[in-house]
Amino acid sequence: MKMKTAIAVFSVLIIVVPAMSQPPQPCCTPPQWEGNVAQSQGQNVAGQGHRAAQIMTLSMDANLKKVAHRGQWYYDQQQGTFQLLQDFKAGVQYQITNGGPCVKSKLTQPWMGCIPKTSKFMGSAVLGLGDDSIKVNNWAIFMNSSSLMGTSYTQVTAKDCVPIGSTFQGSAKGVGMMSVQGVTNVSAGIKDPSVFSLPASCQKAKEADEKDKDSSMDIRLF
Repeated sequence: MKMKTAIAVFSVLIIVVPAMSQPPQPCCTPPQWEGNVAQSQGQNVAGQGHRAAQIMTLSMDANLKKVAHRGQWYYDQQQGTFQLLQDFKAGVQYQITNGGPCVKSKLTQPWMGCIPKTSKFMGSAVLGLGDDSIKVNNWAIFMNSSSLMGTSYTQVTAKDCVPIGSTFQGSAKGVGMMSVQGVTNVSAGIKDPSVFSLPASCQKAKEADEKDKDSSMDIRLF
């Protein structure tokens, strides 16, 4: 009798465990959201080490396929402000640095609102303790474009695919780079839709040469 019971229990476990171990599918962030992003980079430019950082507010609209960044940049001992508008439908981005002229350049990367299907699930984890905790999923995202090559280890909430943070190791336009990024104070929706409007100074902006683009401003979530 005991042996039959043990066999029955073991059979149930064989059926249940595989179902529980199925990895999640790649997800997309909420269609509209805003948050604060802090990014720190270490760069190797022709054998010389440099440090860069950006602290910004980010607004993302998956319907418009637009992302707006505005905040502060730091590069070694220099610092300033920047505004970056990325239009993935048109394949262009516009950048204003320190209130100067608007620079237009091509977007060679795909839309950044979803974990790519080619990504590898690296496991789940719990942040916090007890009732004050949240489950997150970890993904390895393989980037291979003309502007970014390398791997990003990205963390999102398991429930709504809200970005938590990432670590990227690779290169941006031939510049060796390691970048760490954190996302905080996320809210649903867009408070001011005008953040996606093209600034007046960008209306007639000329397209910059690819080699003149600033690799420290290659800002991506995924």
